[in-house]
Amino acid sequence: MTGIENALLRAATQVVGQVVRPLLPDLKARKHRFTELSDLVNASVGDFLTRRKVREQLERMVTDVFERFQDRAGQEFRHLPEHEMTAALAAVSEALSGHELTDEALFETDLDHRKLARSVRDRTTPPDGLSADAEIVYSRLLDIACLCLVRLVIQLEPFQPRASVETLSRLTALADDVERVLDRLPFTSLDAPEGAEKDEDFRFRYLEFVTSTMDRLDLLGVPVSQRSSVRLSVAYLNLRADDSHDSRLSKVLGAHRRTFVRGEAGCGKSTLLRWLAVTAAGSRFREELAQWNGRVPLLIKLRSFAEAERLPRPDEFFAKETDPLFQLLPAGWVHRQMLAGGAILLVDGVDELPHGRREQVRSWLDGLIRTYPHCLFVITSRPAAAAQDWLSGLEFHSATVQPMGRNEVRVFVRRWHEAIRGRASCADDELPAFQAALVRQLSIQDHLRALAVSPLLCAMLCALNLDRETQLPKDRTSLYQAALEMLLVNRDQSRNIRTELDQLLDLQAKQTLLQRLAWHLTLNELSEMDRKQVEQKFAEAAKSMIRLAGKDLSGKTILNYLIERSGVIREPVVGRIDFVHLTLQEFLAAKEIVEENHIPRLVKEAHEPSWREVLLMTPGQATNPQRVELFSGLLDRADREAPDLARRLRLLVITATANPRPIREELRRRIEQVATELLPPKKPDEVRELAAAGEWLLDFMPARTEPLGSLGARFCVELAAMIGGPKALRLLAGYAADAREQVQVELVAGWASFDHGQYARDILANAPLHPGWVRVEAPGMYPHLPLLQKLRRLEIAGSADLPPLPLLTGLCLARGGEVDLDRLVDQFPVLDTVALVNVRRVTGIPALTRLPNLRVLTLLSLDVLPSLAPLKQLRGLEVLTLGRTCTGMDLQLVAELPKLRELMVFGLRDPQALEVLQRAKKLDHFGLDGGFDSLDLAPLARCGNLRSLTLWNLAPDADLSPLLALPLLETVHTNNKLDEQDLRPLLRRGVKLNVGPRSGPLIRD
Repeated sequence: MTGIENALLRAATQVVGQVVRPLLPDLKARKHRFTELSDLVNASVGDFLTRRKVREQLERMVTDVFERFQDRAGQEFRHLPEHEMTAALAAVSEALSGHELTDEALFETDLDHRKLARSVRDRTTPPDGLSADAEIVYSRLLDIACLCLVRLVIQLEPFQPRASVETLSRLTALADDVERVLDRLPFTSLDAPEGAEKDEDFRFRYLEFVTSTMDRLDLLGVPVSQRSSVRLSVAYLNLRADDSHDSRLSKVLGAHRRTFVRGEAGCGKSTLLRWLAVTAAGSRFREELAQWNGRVPLLIKLRSFAEAERLPRPDEFFAKETDPLFQLLPAGWVHRQMLAGGAILLVDGVDELPHGRREQVRSWLDGLIRTYPHCLFVITSRPAAAAQDWLSGLEFHSATVQPMGRNEVRVFVRRWHEAIRGRASCADDELPAFQAALVRQLSIQDHLRALAVSPLLCAMLCALNLDRETQLPKDRTSLYQAALEMLLVNRDQSRNIRTELDQLLDLQAKQTLLQRLAWHLTLNELSEMDRKQVEQKFAEAAKSMIRLAGKDLSGKTILNYLIERSGVIREPVVGRIDFVHLTLQEFLAAKEIVEENHIPRLVKEAHEPSWREVLLMTPGQATNPQRVELFSGLLDRADREAPDLARRLRLLVITATANPRPIREELRRRIEQVATELLPPKKPDEVRELAAAGEWLLDFMPARTEPLGSLGARFCVELAAMIGGPKALRLLAGYAADAREQVQVELVAGWASFDHGQYARDILANAPLHPGWVRVEAPGMYPHLPLLQKLRRLEIAGSADLPPLPLLTGLCLARGGEVDLDRLVDQFPVLDTVALVNVRRVTGIPALTRLPNLRVLTLLSLDVLPSLAPLKQLRGLEVLTLGRTCTGMDLQLVAELPKLRELMVFGLRDPQALEVLQRAKKLDHFGLDGGFDSLDLAPLARCGNLRSLTLWNLAPDADLSPLLALPLLETVHTNNKLDEQDLRPLLRRGVKLNVGPRSGPLIRD
């Protein structure tokens, strides 16, 4: 065991010991306070078998408490060095062992763990030698220890009669001392009308409820009865977003308090929100989202309010009688969590509300943000329902989920097969062969690779690969139909039990019933429906079907059967019915449109975002005359509409041609002319729409990008990379010579979508690249880096071995394990920029002095802090960024770096450290990211050379007046809303004030 684990175990044993000692006979004396539990049992229980049983129970109790401590210490406080964590835990153990926490002591604190913890603190000498962070950990873990202790005690059987006697005694005392009792009542206010004494207990219970009920994945291909055993927290895949500084969704979310996540159907938006809720509740976040640990996740599914008159108030977020914790919810609890900034509001599915109500969502969010400005917000929607800047006025950062690349598909396939182990239709030892066969087909068959762009579609391929023994569909329509058949028929056939209802409700009957339901939901812009209404719809549909007429089948019987046996619809909340995925609803609605010839209605509703996916799924199921009617109707309508709407309709036509069904020659030429007019794309959303059309669109794209504007050129590169295939590779080879930065950035980003070696040789080898940082995430790309002749500055995710790169001048290692700087300096001797970000361990700091050209150094969020004394010898250093674990150092070294002109410090703990900055004569830019409650900027007033300041996360009451004394100041960057009245003298001088969310790379050149 590690030192921390030993300390955790000792603290857990102390908690259980405090509970058990009063229960063991003749052990009331103080001398037993420090006796080991095993010795107590030996001294108190004579019978061997009884002693063994007692020990087993004690070990279970210690393990439970140990796990509770470990969840908090291992995640919430992982930034603390091991020796400080061990010292904090030792102080907790000592505090607990120093007191006899008898029944009387517990009653004196009203069985309230917070009061008990305060009592222990009041009677304990403050621990010596703990750092400020370790003191916070000590206080927090003591609270958790007292909570565990109280919960254990009140459940012990011998405690109950004693509690009854104590209660009677207290009731008698009420008449004698009313004032004393009133003083003991919880404080009430408008925010806490019944007091807030139970808030923390309910918070613990709620977080445990979230982790136990939401940590499951509805994995397609896993039987409904077994889905709860597939853990979301294990299977979740962190996808890419279109963020210019880091492509992972977790990084984007961690950098912004409010994020608007957009993504196409099946890309995992709802799964993302549930993963955020489960991981925050369990305090399992690391790195960029570590500050979300322990926050209260509040998941709001907007589809549940589609028929409500208004959107919910905070007290209605989960105030349903069907919610298990509803009766225990303290009045105003949600409001208090949000007001304190301890909540994460996760709002799912703007697109699942009727179009006319989406403006209501924005007003609702505006009200919540104004009332609870310190909360975290994550909102999701399909792109068609809301533009990228839809929430920019509310200071939301927009991020769009990107299609899965080759590496992500391989990871997803592996995790899917791991998750289905023990639940598959085949033996577990056969799964590797199925997995390998699918990976092989995805690597050689372009049509399958084009299908596996989202978690939903990739899961369908995995399930069908297993179900059909590797015989996979050729296009998306065939994929959906095959998945539907698998869910509706194949699962039943694999069961040995057959009933009369199985004979009546064959595939065609089931599809017809579900089509009618899907069509009704689509017509009314709904994603779920009341159970009684669904039963009525099924009853009506059954009467109109010849083989079911006269069979006396009730709607309830049909609904129960389809929920239990189909896996297509479900009852996620008692009384509410929806499809297991909205995509299946849309596919079935399209099938109903084709069978009942609702094409004119589809053309009429085509502009509505909620109809978009239904329209795109219709051509693949339609007859040739129906396709002509649909496409001609849309193009004719576009000719009559205003320019913006006309372009949207024409884009829909191009996107809908992805299905390989034949189109009449005259109509095909008309569509090709439209494609020529729509290229190049004008917006990122258009890139994604056009990419869905497939490879045929590449024939109409420009051969070179130089004649285009920079934005059009960038979108052409992005579109070709997104479509993929050999033809796209040839087109990108023609784009590679365009030296504009946006083009080169997209060329590097497209690397992940192709064979790494071929792309490096054909596209990037002679590309000028851009002069900034080239970010490479996949280790499979590393061996091909020497082919990139113009590569100078490289950022990689990890610390894997790199090939020789003799011309490399900048290197950033992010999220790695151990970094040996001695080896790194020997390998890359001409580096002028080194950045280590979120690296667990760094050795060889003195080796940096062997880099004669080193000008820029970033050491940020290192798990193990090395000695930074050698930095004083970096006489040529010009730019230095230090953060978090590095902030305990003495900034005296700043004064000893003669060329340092820029310094950025994250999480500084000692505001007095700023005093030394006035001695750094060359320093003209300084940046500071919070770290303490009261920021004293007075020392900065004596740094007369400062021209630029970056001040992140200022305290609300920060005094900005010292800035007025900086004669050369030109720019102030901050993410706080500052009172411009205080800065008016600066503004009059022409100082530029940039207020907004943090942006830009941490690595500065």
